[in-house]
Amino acid sequence: GSTASGGDRDQVADMEDAAAEPVALAKKVESKEGGADDPEPGVALKAWDPDTPYLKALKAAKKGKRYAVYLAQRDAWAGSPAFYLDCGHWFLEQKASALGLRVLSNLAELHREDAALLRVMAHRLAQAGELTLAAQVFEEVRRLRPEEPQSWRDLALVLERKADVDAAGGDKELALESYQRAMVLLAHVVETRWERFEEIELMALTEL
Repeated sequence: GSTASGGDRDQVADMEDAAAEPVALAKKVESKEGGADDPEPGVALKAWDPDTPYLKALKAAKKGKRYAVYLAQRDAWAGSPAFYLDCGHWFLEQKASALGLRVLSNLAELHREDAALLRVMAHRLAQAGELTLAAQVFEEVRRLRPEEPQSWRDLALVLERKADVDAAGGDKELALESYQRAMVLLAHVVETRWERFEEIELMALTEL
């Protein structure tokens, strides 16, 4: 067989570290947030900042050491949802998709009923071009918060983006399916009377 390049070996090293590391995130976050019986705190996330200490450490790490650096940083930031969002987003931007999705999926498991946090996560996935996964997360947000028109709009708009990509790639049947679903979602926003969301129907009608 052919010999792997240095970059490929580094990527394999990161993935082997990730596969070997046991998942114990729930216990860490539980201990930092006061225990599973305490009320779940609200999500307060700052805007994505590439100069946070943990991202600086990741940027300075060699490719084969990135996951180990992430784990070392996690010890100090395990109670911060923003840490997982930022690190997952960074790995995705570095084309280390498996690592990025692992980090974000762990966060989703820890906060599976937190619609606000899942919404931010879905936007991060969409920004990284992971549109199918973003749509799946937005679908979960819509299940949790059907009373908010934004839950329907977010899903519709990411499905539109996914359809554009599928159409450009020649899969017109799959694109048509996503376009149709997006239209149904937006039509629901247009046809529903929403308290506290004035004129959201007009915005959705324009998008439709």
